[in-house]
Amino acid sequence: MKIEIIFTQKGESSCTFCEICEDAFLLSNTMMWGTNCNHRYCEECIQNYIDKKINEVIHEVAIRCPASDCKEILDIDLIMPVDFLIQVRDASRLIKFLALPLVIDCPYMNCMGKLIDDQQGYPIRACPECWKLFCVNCKSLHFGMTCEIYQFSRQLNLLHWQQEEEEEEETP
Repeated sequence: MKIEIIFTQKGESSCTFCEICEDAFLLSNTMMWGTNCNHRYCEECIQNYIDKKINEVIHEVAIRCPASDCKEILDIDLIMPVDFLIQVRDASRLIKFLALPLVIDCPYMNCMGKLIDDQQGYPIRACPECWKLFCVNCKSLHFGMTCEIYQFSRQLNLLHWQQEEEEEEETP
């Protein structure tokens, strides 16, 4: 791409280089707004950079200028297209929604109680309706052991019970 460089009366060039791809661009076609540091980037490069940064660390609040020695924060609202900003904000809302506490139904029959699991404290909770205890993770009641150990012990007990049943059937 051949660009004709024009110098203004002040001696300034009408052309500059993108600091990411190093291609020459007319000043009117470079992305400079949104940065306080005056580093210049073509629109495609700076938008790709911001998109990559947001996808790398979705919870990162501030995205810095790509220049290695620059600490300035980019204003993505001025740089990125509106549809991209809407997608980012929707993703942010979804992340916040997924972080909300879970509503857990009481596992006991004939109880319609609901419990909010804030994921703090012990997993054994009491239903606010029937006041029966259960584990919010596996919906069973087990004290002093993890859900995995409890499930394993249940399987062992079942195997032991089946073995006893078979032995009783074999004895005349």
